[in-house]
Amino acid sequence: ASPKVIQFLIEQQPDTAPLQNAEGKTPLHHACKSYVANYKPKKSGEKILKLALLSVVKSLCKASTESVNVEDVEDMTAIEFQSTQTLLQNSAHYGEGVREGLEASEG
Repeated sequence: ASPKVIQFLIEQQPDTAPLQNAEGKTPLHHACKSYVANYKPKKSGEKILKLALLSVVKSLCKASTESVNVEDVEDMTAIEFQSTQTLLQNSAHYGEGVREGLEASEG
């Protein structure tokens, strides 16, 4: 969804911004993980990806400031979750040592 749609949804239902799913993830966790992979500008005038992501994250944080520090069932905040996912996704590019190091530190 575009940042405008997400902002509209937050404005209509602000109490949903801090909600956690069964894995303990908030909308902020999901935005940090998948927004970059899923956002596709439909109009030439839409914000570039980084600005769009920043807009969504700001909207979610404004609606629920406590979400920034909420940990999921794996004891990860949204930023920690995103950092780990990014490293795991890029391990093919940087070598299996990155993946092995991350997996060893988790165990």
